[in-house]
Amino acid sequence: MGTFTPEQTVFTLSMMANLGTGQIGTQDQIENYLDTALKAGLAQLQTELGTWEVVWGPAVYESLSSVRADNAMYVARDTSNPGRYVVAIAATNAYSAYDWIIEDAFVARQVAWEYGTAPGLTPKVSDGTHIGLSKLQQLRPAPVFPGATTTLDEFFKSLPTGPLDITTAGHSLGGALAPVTALWLSDTRSQWDPDGRATISCLASAGPTPGNQDLVTYYEASPLGTKTNCIRNAIDVVPHAWAAADLQMIPNFYLPLIQPDLTIKGLVEAARLSSLKGNYTQIPASKVLPGVPDSSQFDAGASVLHNFAKQMAFQHVDVYFPLLGIGQLSNLLADARANAQTGLEAKLTALKQKLLRRIL
Repeated sequence: MGTFTPEQTVFTLSMMANLGTGQIGTQDQIENYLDTALKAGLAQLQTELGTWEVVWGPAVYESLSSVRADNAMYVARDTSNPGRYVVAIAATNAYSAYDWIIEDAFVARQVAWEYGTAPGLTPKVSDGTHIGLSKLQQLRPAPVFPGATTTLDEFFKSLPTGPLDITTAGHSLGGALAPVTALWLSDTRSQWDPDGRATISCLASAGPTPGNQDLVTYYEASPLGTKTNCIRNAIDVVPHAWAAADLQMIPNFYLPLIQPDLTIKGLVEAARLSSLKGNYTQIPASKVLPGVPDSSQFDAGASVLHNFAKQMAFQHVDVYFPLLGIGQLSNLLADARANAQTGLEAKLTALKQKLLRRIL
């Protein structure tokens, strides 16, 4: 057992799913990079985490025209407690237009939750959340990785007899996908866990609202209602999307450091209007972190929009580490940012490789 608390451990494992975020390449190239980064990270943080090993994945989804990890997921097992598993789901890839436009922002339309319901309820998820979940459900690790060619539920079904303790975890986009992944596993338990040996829980941090009020009601009445830990920074914009009352709070988050102008207010209003008909309701927070505006992220010579966006990004990722007491993880992700690839030549090379593979 490591020095981290269980919460710190699961949060760290979930954030490590993002170690390949900045990479450009084909799906297998990014999977190989992430595999190497995960092994190095787990070894580097062994004192804090204890001894964990990747037993499924990593697996990456790239959309047709993408050369980035649009979705990524892996499963880690605690070697000191072999029935203990964490399903780590990557956040929004800051370099992925697919993530920003589709999985994050497709909220005007909703899709009925197809795996279960209750009398009088019509649970729905945003179109973007539905698409993201479907991509995770279809992921299969390459033959060279653990859990080769199995989907997530097939992997858990194949495990030897004995109790299973499964936690889904993710940050940002992953913080929206982790609860619905857990709910999908819970609702379809009879297909992959007919003996009922699995306990399913969820840690979701900084996630946007995945669905409507009926989804939350259904979720809270399920076994996950008492086994979900939702963590949010009080002034993180992302978990305040897409419920109308939450959105209205956003312009004033960074007062008095940043006075919201018409641009900020207009963007928030556009977000409110795009999601207005969905009756979006956030899964209640278990822990609200006391974030405060950080003056080191403020540039007096820059526009309000620039300063707001910079503060928003800082409050969405960086402040979670000190507020949760995980400085070591911050250093690991800083290295991943430093190694991010942004060159046009690398993108074109990766696209050519994808095209050739489809032709050949």
